[in-house]
Amino acid sequence: MAFKIGLEGKLYRGASGSTASSLVENVKDLSIDMDAQTATMSNRAGGGWESSRVSIRSLNITWSMIWNSADVDCLFFKNALINGTVIALNILDDTGGKGPDGDFVISKFGRNEPLLEGMEISVEAKVNTTSRVPTWPD
Repeated sequence: MAFKIGLEGKLYRGASGSTASSLVENVKDLSIDMDAQTATMSNRAGGGWESSRVSIRSLNITWSMIWNSADVDCLFFKNALINGTVIALNILDDTGGKGPDGDFVISKFGRNEPLLEGMEISVEAKVNTTSRVPTWPD
């Protein structure tokens, strides 16, 4: 197993329904957050232990970019939020690597304007299963 650094990661975007293939180069930090809600399935046969079962999973992707009003990727994500467009994202640990692939909606698009730093945008994407469910191939 090869160790990876964040610099090697790749974010691709595209039209919903298929694997994204347009590389987004203006990405700074990116996080992949997966979690699951659970249903309690406890009964008397459990020997006094609470028993849980996964019910619904969520997959959220957040990242930051340097704001550039002429950057087609910045505009793509801004417009996806404004128009409620479902988009494809593929988030890999390197070129041809592994990571989640699915359709998402942009749920947050914020711009930070610090006095002494470059303007940045923060973007959040949440899974949308209208066209396909997300995968994370091994």
